[in-house]
Amino acid sequence: MPLQTAINLSAQDVLFRYDLTVDRVEVVKGGNAIIFGSNRPGGIINYRSKTGGSTHETELLLTLGERNLYRLDFNTGGPLSERVRFNLGGFYRMDRGPLVSGLPTEGGQIKGNITVLVNNGYLRFYYKYINDRVQFFLPIPYRRGTTDPAIDAEGTLNTSEAARFAFPVPEGLFVRGTFQSQMENGVLTQGSVLQLDLFQELGRGWVVQNKVRYSDLQHQFNIFIPRPAVDREVFVSQILSGLLGNQYDRNRYRGRYTLANSPEVIFEGQQVLQQGAWYRNRPLTEIANELEIRKNLSVGDVTHAITVGAFLARTRQLQQRWAAETLVEMRSRPRMLDLYIEDAGPDGLFGTEDDGAGWQVTRDGIVNLSSNYINADLATDVMALFAGDELQIGERTRIDVGLRYERQYSRIWREETTIADSTGPTLAEQGYVIGTGKFVERRALFDDWAAFVGLNYALNEHVNLYASGTRGFRIPDVSVFSSIARDATGAFIQPTPSRNEQFLMGEVGVKYGSSRFGATAALYVVNIQNRLQTDLRILPDGRSANVTEAVGEAQTIGGELTMVWTPAMLPGLQLNGSLTYQDHEAVEFVIPQPNGEVIDYSGNDIKRIPQFFGTLQVNYNRHPISIGISWDRYGPKYADDANLQRLDGFDVINLTLDYQFALAERQQLRLGLYVNNLLNNRGLTEGDPRLGPGQDPNLLPFYNARPILPRRALIKVHYQF
Repeated sequence: MPLQTAINLSAQDVLFRYDLTVDRVEVVKGGNAIIFGSNRPGGIINYRSKTGGSTHETELLLTLGERNLYRLDFNTGGPLSERVRFNLGGFYRMDRGPLVSGLPTEGGQIKGNITVLVNNGYLRFYYKYINDRVQFFLPIPYRRGTTDPAIDAEGTLNTSEAARFAFPVPEGLFVRGTFQSQMENGVLTQGSVLQLDLFQELGRGWVVQNKVRYSDLQHQFNIFIPRPAVDREVFVSQILSGLLGNQYDRNRYRGRYTLANSPEVIFEGQQVLQQGAWYRNRPLTEIANELEIRKNLSVGDVTHAITVGAFLARTRQLQQRWAAETLVEMRSRPRMLDLYIEDAGPDGLFGTEDDGAGWQVTRDGIVNLSSNYINADLATDVMALFAGDELQIGERTRIDVGLRYERQYSRIWREETTIADSTGPTLAEQGYVIGTGKFVERRALFDDWAAFVGLNYALNEHVNLYASGTRGFRIPDVSVFSSIARDATGAFIQPTPSRNEQFLMGEVGVKYGSSRFGATAALYVVNIQNRLQTDLRILPDGRSANVTEAVGEAQTIGGELTMVWTPAMLPGLQLNGSLTYQDHEAVEFVIPQPNGEVIDYSGNDIKRIPQFFGTLQVNYNRHPISIGISWDRYGPKYADDANLQRLDGFDVINLTLDYQFALAERQQLRLGLYVNNLLNNRGLTEGDPRLGPGQDPNLLPFYNARPILPRRALIKVHYQF
């Protein structure tokens, strides 16, 4: 079952941690993913847990890494009695990297299951407790027209100075008179997940399996949001323009910067930037149930493996956001700054009798107490029915078919906002956003269907031809239409989407397999109708809000080659490779504007997706030594919808060295060296996703972009007995 079903405020991987309790990873690509997974048109990655076998087995793994990484994993499992088996494992980790910010990555989890074997089946109980926090790294500044970082290339704008600031605010529903920064928590997941799995073979080819899961998780996704850096005097002029308009005597005013945590120290650096320190609280509870009934039967020379099932889930999640805006210097692990604008008075001379009062812009490094406030309660019910059949016709032909119908009903209660009535001594305390205590309810009902058909024909024992077609969908996430901002007529600026995103996918290919060589060549096409796009829109009161609308159609046509080869002349050597080339295009891409005009990006490439990427892996495994080298190549891509900023391609090479020591029977000790990004290559994975439509980053003195992580070496000691 999916980690979380219907409300996806955060990426699902924040609820999951990989450790030694994982037995294997299964990947379902294409059509079957949309049939047997909820709202997943592209694919499913399924992590299968170890469940304990007929003998006791235990593993210990110690990991030490550069920049103070310390991690200990364990897993143990086996029989408790003839019919009862168990597995228990987990990890604990302390880390100050991979980018050193002064904010820790720390925590762990424990997972276990007990299996009771019954006649022709089992009853299995799972439990997981997680308490873990990691840091989320966003873009850093780069100099205009170059890929030269404007700060330390291995640095970050995350800063421990913003970990624990606090300030008084009006009483609210989730802020009780004082707002306390929780940036130190980073991305925090804490809580429990319980699951009960019943599997029973009924005889005559009938199988019943039912899974029910309950999740209760506290979750925060605190994040630093950098704006483009500017010269210190430019920032002062931006503040003055907001206060006085564009027509003012520039010789009359000047800014004085000091360190927020050391007010007596004058800041003399040249560049500054405004950076969001956003508190985002997202606790969730969910109960989900998946029932599958399977039947194997034969009709003549055709065998069927039929699956029918139903999925039900109820998800409840809070969405609470307090977006404080800080003023920081442009450097890695920046210090927070205070800004006071001095007024020389009409004579333009500072230190004379006609000097004006000036403005204290910041409060302890905060330039706006709250630029964005959200307090919402989201609830979604999901019901799905699905069916599939795998038909084996003779020895050569296999046909897979599937159908899914899904219905989703959502309710949102969101607090209205207003501008705080504050007369504090700083500009930061004036004009910030808070809640009113009044809630608005919105409702939405979506449903859709998906279908899949696949054909595989064996030409001979080595060669297979295959083809597949899929009609899939993606229901908009409930958070998309949770906005209650209104236009001048009183209508919601964020409409409830009238249609779901529709995916039409087709693939044809040929596979070759022998004892030492395997390869696949495929051609595919993906067409997305009613593609949803989120963009920034200015509201009538001058504030901004993200608005999601259907912007048209996108299409990708591509080809893929994969291979694996174990040459007989070099025992222990294995080569793996894949190569993908795709031509993707926004066939229709029109963004409506509040003034009635449109921005038309039709014909452009899809942002952040390269046309070319490939990987090559060379592995040598000859007891007691294992060596592995992987080379990943990512082609150039555009950072923005307007295709104004092109990001160069880059390479990443990883190295693994492993040595196994001879021990007693059923015992293994392995010592490994793992180096990620061996050559410490540089590359940009994305530009600045928070620039408005059509805003050209090439015109800014500094643009933000997210780099790949720097080289990091790990040592692992793995003991099994």
